[in-house]
Amino acid sequence: MPEKCLIVNADDYGLTRKVSEGIRVAHRQGIVTSTTAMMNVPGVESDLTLAKAQTPKLAIGTHLNLTTGQPLLSPDKVPSLVNTNGHFHSLAEIRSKAEFLDPNQVYDEWSAQIAAMIACNVYPDHLDSHHHISYKHPTLFQVMQYLASEHDLPIRSASVYTPTMSTTSQTFQKQHHSEELFVRTTDALLTKFFAGKASLEVLQEILTSLTEAVTELMVHPGYNDASLALLSSYREARETELAILTSNLILELVRSNNIHLTTYTHLLCI
Repeated sequence: MPEKCLIVNADDYGLTRKVSEGIRVAHRQGIVTSTTAMMNVPGVESDLTLAKAQTPKLAIGTHLNLTTGQPLLSPDKVPSLVNTNGHFHSLAEIRSKAEFLDPNQVYDEWSAQIAAMIACNVYPDHLDSHHHISYKHPTLFQVMQYLASEHDLPIRSASVYTPTMSTTSQTFQKQHHSEELFVRTTDALLTKFFAGKASLEVLQEILTSLTEAVTELMVHPGYNDASLALLSSYREARETELAILTSNLILELVRSNNIHLTTYTHLLCI
């Protein structure tokens, strides 16, 4: 029977300890079903250990990263991905120079990030990307598709993304991926519950408007602290999101609208 299936995915697990804590609370006390972890952030391993202990039903994917922190691989192995300090380029820098990123180096770094999660005894639930970077250039999207196919993982839907960078890029072709790729994804992605639109009214509208399909709702709950101020401009709104996602009104709205909260593993059954 068709039903309204909703994946509520919290991005940025591991960004800071307090962001990770907020995501776990949003799962235990609210409607978050899934998260994606930033595997190049120091200390993410301990956050994954806490997730396994405190929130064993929280699905965890890999939040592929090219824009925050340092690569897992040595900078000399991925020189096109880093600045002179060995850190990833900023999102603004990548927007202007995406065609200079070596796609094979992107593949190697993202492979390392996926492998780091598996080394923590957490097999990824799905793939998406920090700052939506894999959706902002066709070659980066292709690299993510290859990795998803290689690991038999779903990916976040590209339905709301329009590549905004130059389409000129280096060719990326892995010999063992010469066959046509098949990558699972959801029917829809909802991204408007964010920043100034992260409100109770917006989430109510989202939940009451769901159709009989598999939909992902992207969210960013967490606790704000001094560590987050060093890494992100999205801070106070994370606590706003957390309060809304765990509110009794939202929990009741999910029940009364017969919404089935699920994870990307649901795609394996349809």
